[in-house]
Amino acid sequence: MKNKLLKLSEDWTVNKDEFYGIDPMDKSVDPDFLFSNLFVQEDLLSISKADYHIDLGWYREEEDGRFCLYLYRGNDWHNCELLEKVQTNRLSEITERINSISERVDNGSYSASKNQIASIDNFSDIEQFSILNHQ
Repeated sequence: MKNKLLKLSEDWTVNKDEFYGIDPMDKSVDPDFLFSNLFVQEDLLSISKADYHIDLGWYREEEDGRFCLYLYRGNDWHNCELLEKVQTNRLSEITERINSISERVDNGSYSASKNQIASIDNFSDIEQFSILNHQ
């Protein structure tokens, strides 16, 4: 993993990893480095375990952007159950949420959850969404 702060069990498969753990609010980071390694990288991380998928992206450009994290169940982004959606511009929060969500998947916390099956795009207006209300 490129981000050493992530703690995933061996059951998770990394499908894409461009998540370097760059803090967009850290003013000491070279702006060109931020731009090429975060701000233009809409798709940062895609990991899966069975039919659970965690997808992380960066949306919008530069400092007014945000990380957007989705946990969904099903193998089709356009026909799945959205279990978690988190948006933040804080690296520490998004890293903590990835670790927490992956641990809850490992522990079976989502196995009894039933949500509407829809496209992730249908939930784009939701700022924060959590079926388990983990805020």
